[in-house]
Amino acid sequence: METSSQSDNSIRTLMHDLNGQLFVVRGMTELLEMEMPEDSPARKRIAKILEACEKISAISTSVSTRARERNL
Repeated sequence: METSSQSDNSIRTLMHDLNGQLFVVRGMTELLEMEMPEDSPARKRIAKILEACEKISAISTSVSTRARERNL
């Protein structure tokens, strides 16, 4: 059975892995945006992807912070 400390460490590890994948999604999306014509209707969809990346990053940070605080 996992202790609270082990569980919190697992959560932080998971959030770290999630952020790694999110970095790839955000980076590739930003590259697509840079290559896209200014008048492309797809820019709105790209903006929504980037907005979702920011929200996911904030959630991940919040979860990691709470897990760390529980160990103090």
